[in-house]
Amino acid sequence: MWRHRYQSTPLADCDFIMADTKTDTSGEFPKNFIHDIIEDDLESGRHDAVVTRFPPEPNGYLHIGHATAIVLNFETAKKYGGRCHLRFDDTNPLTEEREYVESIQEDVRWLGYDWGEHLYFASDYFEKMYECALHLIKEGKAYVDSLSEEEIREYRGSATEPGKNSPYRERSVEENLELFEKMRAGEFEDGEHVLRAKIDMSAANILMRDPLLYRIRFATHHNTGDNWCIYPMYDYAHCLEDAYEHITHSMCTLEFENNRAIYDWVIENTPVESRPRQYEFARRNLAYTVTSKRKLRRLVEEGVVDGWDDPRLPTIAALRRRGVPPSAIRKFCRMMGISKSENRVEYSQFEYAIRDDLNMKAPRVMGVLRPLKVVVTNYPEGEVEWLDAPYYPEDVPKEGSRKIPFSRELYIERDDFHEDPPSDWYRLSPGAEVRLRYGYYITCDEVVKDDDGEVVELRCTYDPKTRGGDSPDGRTVKGTLHWVSGSHALGCEVRLYERLFEVEDPTGDPDTDYMDHLNPDSLEVLKNCLVEPSIAQDDVDRRYQFERKGYFWRDPFEAADENLVFNRIVALRDSWEQKQKEKRKREDEKRRREKERRREKALKAQRDADTGDLISEERRRARSEHPELARRFERYQEEFAISESDADLLTADTKTAEFFDEVLQEFDDAKAAAPWVVNVVLARVGEEETVEDLNTSPAEVASILKMVADDRITTQAATDVFELLLESDGDPETIVVEQGLEKVADASALEPIIDEILDGHPDEVERYRGGNKRLVGFFIGQAMKATQGAADPVKVRELLQEKLEG
Repeated sequence: MWRHRYQSTPLADCDFIMADTKTDTSGEFPKNFIHDIIEDDLESGRHDAVVTRFPPEPNGYLHIGHATAIVLNFETAKKYGGRCHLRFDDTNPLTEEREYVESIQEDVRWLGYDWGEHLYFASDYFEKMYECALHLIKEGKAYVDSLSEEEIREYRGSATEPGKNSPYRERSVEENLELFEKMRAGEFEDGEHVLRAKIDMSAANILMRDPLLYRIRFATHHNTGDNWCIYPMYDYAHCLEDAYEHITHSMCTLEFENNRAIYDWVIENTPVESRPRQYEFARRNLAYTVTSKRKLRRLVEEGVVDGWDDPRLPTIAALRRRGVPPSAIRKFCRMMGISKSENRVEYSQFEYAIRDDLNMKAPRVMGVLRPLKVVVTNYPEGEVEWLDAPYYPEDVPKEGSRKIPFSRELYIERDDFHEDPPSDWYRLSPGAEVRLRYGYYITCDEVVKDDDGEVVELRCTYDPKTRGGDSPDGRTVKGTLHWVSGSHALGCEVRLYERLFEVEDPTGDPDTDYMDHLNPDSLEVLKNCLVEPSIAQDDVDRRYQFERKGYFWRDPFEAADENLVFNRIVALRDSWEQKQKEKRKREDEKRRREKERRREKALKAQRDADTGDLISEERRRARSEHPELARRFERYQEEFAISESDADLLTADTKTAEFFDEVLQEFDDAKAAAPWVVNVVLARVGEEETVEDLNTSPAEVASILKMVADDRITTQAATDVFELLLESDGDPETIVVEQGLEKVADASALEPIIDEILDGHPDEVERYRGGNKRLVGFFIGQAMKATQGAADPVKVRELLQEKLEG
């Protein structure tokens, strides 16, 4: 079994929330419908105290989905002055291990919560549960059934057909008691008998058709050893555990909504004093990952990832190893809140919570990930200057600085040099001058290449009057680069982690294996990186911002080694979206010339139609030779109010007209369809091609138009969908989902994006607030770019005005 790698490590970054005493100063879970219920219960006197619980099954490792339940339960109890229990629902010895018990406790503590003396196990109550089962038998409300597992399933019926009573349902109380006692004594084989509730085999809720209460399991239990060979089912045990612990509000996800009927039935029909109630909230599914234990186990067992703490996984152990602070996870859970509606949470929102948390905590240092040597030719050999550099920018209310060495040989990022730069390049290039962060201005004088023509060294001169990054003569430079001193920098390995899957919902397509959607670029290992020497004496668990590169920390599993290994926690910006944009940009560039040619053809045809020249005359001649085209030309204008120029192009030939008519069979708004087909579809038809040569169908075009009409995608996104459709074998629906092009109108999804845009453009924000209201168009444009055109511009404008003018 994989072992939890942190059981003996100090929890230096925890700020504990005790079960009933301490207070977390970093925030509290936002008000929600369960809080409303609690307040009503306290006001009415139904309860005079609040007791919640986090009840994991010890059969796997906690993940980000569990974090919401942990934060909700502990912080709800704290909010109302109550307590929260940690209780293990350990009713299945076949899947449960002590290892899981220990790792779960470790993870909950690391997240910042402590249950105090309130640690419980379902197995602590096995004797009480057995007595309750005897009570149900004596009351004629439970019976021992001898059907096989397959027969029980068959007798249960379906959603449209009622179940059938088991032939053993009417056993006498005495026979049931005798059989159940023999089950406990170990006189029967696994699966030979079960104990079932006697409720109603025709119940509309299938779960109420005589649910199982106990089954035989000859297996050693992690807590009770071999004392028991019968074990209660979860639905029977869970509610009794809540009752024994006097839980007032039992919170779980919506998947257990139908199970509430069993929960209430057991509580009403067993001799327990407490009357807990179950409340359900919607699961929050994080995009670009999976949380199913079975699916995660397959990733581990097939070697796709390196154990349960591989930083690409959503397990708490993995997030911890990656370097995500527990406070960031709590912040994320609070941001998401809870509701009754299930939805998929954008991964970018999780990354935003991490950045927002680290921004105010992480000291800034300089690290070069892909080094390029720089020799400062006019700097004295052997001389070293130690420059002052603050750890934090001015907008972070923390103090501290360090000394960084400046010498003749430096290293900069290879990406910060361009031998033949574009016009908007502000970093280093031949003859260009840039600022070295906290250092001097340098100018590139010479480029040194190896035999293969690769740049291996830059020879530069520095201006000694610009120490600290400012020029006494008032000249300015636009580019500022980070760097390290070659003779002082520490060598290190850097691991750049990305999303494990390429699609938002890896399990969304039942016809494909989720493993087919793995991202081949989810891990990039850089071996010859350099970082400034100031970190040498720092604690190993300190997190940093490598300036201009992202947030990093030392991999705790590698901390004992002499070599430094840093994990990237998160990029400074949404690097995933940026990479997707760059990928699409490259693909667009490949198609650009062909598209331009086709577009020019369509625009020329449009101009010709408007001016009535030879080509338009050819279309008129085609209509005179084919009366059906002429009838369509007239009908499009008279019946559908399509413009004459669009009707002219749509009836240029029989195939085009038939294509358009087939579109209208699926999408009946001809006036909206006509200009889109003319300007988008026909623009892609080559000189010697017809519309039939395009890799699309009228039904697919109609599908795109429907999504625009239904407000699912923007018109900009619709064009993108069509372009991708022409280059793939996909369908519009799949492309929209996989590319994340569905219109984003949810304020919770848009707010982090808008906040990042406003934070990144302080000058424009100031000018807007100074009266230049036209800049709202600039901000809307930035939001549309950031979402690849998927944002609802109306909602974006509304949120922008609220934030800019609030």
